[in-house]
Amino acid sequence: MRADFEIGDEYDLSMDRFMAGIDNDQNIDSFSALRNNIKDGNPLSEVVANIPDSVPGSDDPQSPGDTATYAQCWDESHFTPGHSVTFKVRRNVGGQTAITTRTVTVEGQSGDKVALIQESMPEDPDSPLPETNTKNIYRVDPTVPSTTQLSSVVSGRETSYSPGAITDYSLAQGESTSIEYEVIPENYRGETATINDTRTFAGIEAIDLPNVSGVEACRIDGTINNSQEAGSTDYTSWFAVGSGILLRNKTDGEVNSEFFGSSLPSE
Repeated sequence: MRADFEIGDEYDLSMDRFMAGIDNDQNIDSFSALRNNIKDGNPLSEVVANIPDSVPGSDDPQSPGDTATYAQCWDESHFTPGHSVTFKVRRNVGGQTAITTRTVTVEGQSGDKVALIQESMPEDPDSPLPETNTKNIYRVDPTVPSTTQLSSVVSGRETSYSPGAITDYSLAQGESTSIEYEVIPENYRGETATINDTRTFAGIEAIDLPNVSGVEACRIDGTINNSQEAGSTDYTSWFAVGSGILLRNKTDGEVNSEFFGSSLPSE
């Protein structure tokens, strides 16, 4: 499990087969159930007894399966008016670190648009990082599925995105997409910037977080070019399978936010 591997090599394929075995086992409905069975001393071959000989979705055992898609981290409820979720995040901004409680609430807008209201409150009242409040407007298309961010308000500063920042959840493993849009200041002084964002759905992997291990996540690798800045910015983001909650975000190799709870919220 600690070996270096690449998508499609023997280690990755063995993990694909192992995950298929778990999916085929009606007695295992969560990672914790698997972990507890192994911890109790049961042999792995008995805990997961239905591991297939080849990768599901492929007749060639040397080729990766085609079952992994970014849609595994799409949850329409997180874009449904009335939905609310609260969890803890460890933030790192400018070398300053703080644990914050984050609440995201969905409000209905006209047509197919919704507003995601995000409030982040540091646990420590003397925290170097302030309380933040943001409001992001999205157009939602559950048939793709995809979202298009149209605008944001951060600390009273309103910015619009034209024609919009699209997130396409239909990407298959290894598939990439590129988008271009303008970032336009609406109620503050600033210049319009053109953003080019190329992102790749690298697949699903288990990551260890500060207080919980082995969380399955969709990994997105991306590169952003901003017309107002020199060079490019590389980022990697991990989103929880099933709920789509952002678990960890890295920018140019540095973690700037990660989930800090003992378990993922179920709602």
